[in-house]
Amino acid sequence: MKAISAGGVVFNKNQVLVLQRKNGNWVLPKGHIERGENIEETAIREVEEETGIKAKIITYIGEINYHAPATEFHPEEDKKVFWFLMEALSLEIKVEEKIFIQGKFLSVEDAMNILTFPLEKEILKKAYNIFLMKRK
Repeated sequence: MKAISAGGVVFNKNQVLVLQRKNGNWVLPKGHIERGENIEETAIREVEEETGIKAKIITYIGEINYHAPATEFHPEEDKKVFWFLMEALSLEIKVEEKIFIQGKFLSVEDAMNILTFPLEKEILKKAYNIFLMKRK
C-alpha cells in the first residue's frame, strides 16, 4: 500500500524554504495525510508543523513516487507525494526539533545544490519555472 503525503515548495520573494534533517539530509517540507484532510490541507499543515511558517497555496506542481526506508517515525513504505507551490505568509522559522536541525530560505540555486534527493530537485525546478511564469 502506498503512503500518501503532501508538501510545499515555499517561496519568500526569490528564496525557497529548505530543511535539514537530523540525519543530515536536506529536504522540502512534507508529511502524511491525516484522516479527514485533503491534500491541500495536508500540505499547508505540514509546512507549518515542520517549519513554523504559515503559507498559502499558489498552485499544484505535481507528484513524485519513491520507496522510503524505515525511520524512527514510519515503517518502510512506498510513497506518493503531492507537491504545491506556496508563498510564505510568515518568515520566522521554527523547525520541528525532533526531526530537523535547521530550516532556512535559500536562493533556488543554493537550494538545488543542497537538496539531498534528485526527485525533490526536480520538483523545485518545476516549481521555480511556475513561480517565474506567475510573476510575469
